Amino acid sequence: MGPLKNYVSGAQQYGYDIIYTIGSVPTFIASQCFGAGGDACSNPTGWTNTCCPPTDVNADGSGTDATFKAFITALITNIGPGVIKYYELWNEQDSKNFWNGTIQQAVRMGQDAAAIIRSMDPTAQILSPSFHGPTASTFFVNYCTTVVNGIYGWQNFNIVNCHMYGFGVVGNQNPNVDPTNFYVPYNLTLEALGVLLNDGIDLTGYPLWDSEHADESQGGSGYPAVITDEYMMAGYVAVSSILRAAVGLSKQVYFQWNDQGIQALQSTPAGTAWNTVANILIGNRINGSIPNTGYSLGNNNYLASSVYTVTVNNGVGLFVWDQQQTCSAASGSEVCTYSSFAYPNGFTKWNDIFGNTGALSGGTVNIGCCPLYLH
Repeated sequence: MGPLKNYVSGAQQYGYDIIYTIGSVPTFIASQCFGAGGDACSNPTGWTNTCCPPTDVNADGSGTDATFKAFITALITNIGPGVIKYYELWNEQDSKNFWNGTIQQAVRMGQDAAAIIRSMDPTAQILSPSFHGPTASTFFVNYCTTVVNGIYGWQNFNIVNCHMYGFGVVGNQNPNVDPTNFYVPYNLTLEALGVLLNDGIDLTGYPLWDSEHADESQGGSGYPAVITDEYMMAGYVAVSSILRAAVGLSKQVYFQWNDQGIQALQSTPAGTAWNTVANILIGNRINGSIPNTGYSLGNNNYLASSVYTVTVNNGVGLFVWDQQQTCSAASGSEVCTYSSFAYPNGFTKWNDIFGNTGALSGGTVNIGCCPLYLH
């Protein structure tokens, strides 16, 4: 576990919380869940059958699960208790490329992991297997209501964790490039929690996380590139984080800091935007509401109005942006479009998401795709 210990040491040096995500089955114990001809698991290392359940866990959840239990035990023994703050029971277990076993096998392995973590690392928190909006009412509800060894799946975790990407295709675009489409998976998650509540399983008091969100329009998931301007990307990152804070998510994680291209946060305008917005969001009360338009799985679109406002500390501050404005460097220099916003009385200063600030005057201010913070 040398490489892992190096990551842990670096995180501890800077005071970062550590989330350990379980997500692959080693080939020596993996079954062949796609038949004898091989597998279709997605794994950048080229390993095979990593989404297939281990051979020592049967389809009904019975079996020893000895290999997985030994791994979790060795992980905590080597890293030490109190170091990993959060354990995610499986990465996107609703997706066949990460898990192609039965729901009973998933619940059994989550059950074994949770028992070991709670015994050996009792201060750690446990995230549900991550899922997506469209599978909230199927995979997630089924996981929670499945019983193995007399224990329900929902008893394996104490944090609900959805990867709240936009989904579906609108025209020839990945709808994920519109940050307001976050509301679709968010609402689907709330609906699933309501279904569980009707079944007598109350998870409404559990923290709700989005441990992976990002724009994937740069070729990810087979979609064509849509956001190609670094300032548009900065606006996307800022808006994504503001909206998640506005609905009260307990934690959000951007995927990923050291990515390739303009969607990366390392040494990019998007990274500056993320840090600037985070410094305002953390420690303050964010007040926001979902646009009063309902949501449609057909068009995956919330844009009833292009101007969005989110208040901070009950009106002490205000984020504002115009979702229909754009930026482009196609002409050789950055050119952005703006609309005029009449700001409420009492605000005297603005901050942009790049660290610039200025004085307000005249009752209006120009707003674009990158949020301004008025105070």
